[in-house]
This record gives sequence, structure tokens and C-alpha cells, in this order.
Amino acid sequence: MQVPLKINWIAGHSEVQGNKEADELAKNTAQGQSSPSMVLPLLLRRPLPYSADAEKQLYTKEVKTMWAEQWASSPRHEHMTHVDKSFPFTKFRTILHGLSRAQSSLLIQIHSGHIPLNAHLHKLNCVDTDKCQACITRPGTIPTKETVTHFLFDCPAYHNERHHLDATLG
Repeated sequence: MQVPLKINWIAGHSEVQGNKEADELAKNTAQGQSSPSMVLPLLLRRPLPYSADAEKQLYTKEVKTMWAEQWASSPRHEHMTHVDKSFPFTKFRTILHGLSRAQSSLLIQIHSGHIPLNAHLHKLNCVDTDKCQACITRPGTIPTKETVTHFLFDCPAYHNERHHLDATLG
């Protein structure tokens, strides 16, 4: 059984008779509600060919989803989100592009925690303790692990420097 099929281009939002019905049918088809294959013309009964671009997009989306899940469960995820929530996305690479090699190296050390602070040096057996020496020698402070976060944001020994930097940067 052959069904006569006529295809006409219709300008969007026009008042052509049947346009609203065509829109409804298109929406239904997009939601997976199409005509039974037996009433379709022979040409349309076969599965549509795969789009290489659509397959690439799907694959990229799946890989990004897998990466995001692995990153979220990584022990470094929590550390990195304290320093910069955008790491390691495009913004970080853009920032690195404008820096010198020494500046880039320092920024990556800060992000990764592989910087000569006691928390990292203690893991490498280079120092006896992972505690902040400034806090140990300062009366009235509780010795705290010397991490990047502690050094940059919490250590009372560097309060004046942080205040000066805040005032300078506004």
C-alpha cells in the first residue's frame, strides 16, 4: 500500500491551513510517537542513518560524564575546590596561558598541593612534622597542619600580610 506524500515548505508562524496540525505531529514524532511503520512510505520504513557528528557528541558527553564522576570521587577534588572551583577546566588553562613559566609552576603547585609546605614535605619524609612552624612557635595558637589553605587563608602568623593584600587589591 502506498501513501501519497507531499512535502511543502511553509514559512514559520504562517496562517497556512494545517500548520498547527503539522507542528503537533512534529512534536509527537520528536517525543517518539510516530506513525506505525506499515503506513509509512517504503523509503521511511528503514532506520535512519547515523550522524557521525551526533555520535561524536554522544561519545564526548559520555566521556565527560564519566570524567566528572571520577573527578568528584577523587581525593584531590575537595582540595581543588577550596582553591578554585573552576579547576581544571578551560578557565584555568586560560589563566596559565598569560603567566610566565615560574608563575605557572607556582600556581600548579598551589593547586595540586605539591608545594614546599610541611603537609607535603612530611609525606615525602623531608620534615619531621606536618604542622605549621609559625603556629608552633606562636604562643596561644594550636599547631595546625600546614596546608595551602591554612597558609593562604588561616595562619595567624600571616594575618597582617593578608590584610595588606586585601587592602591593596580592594
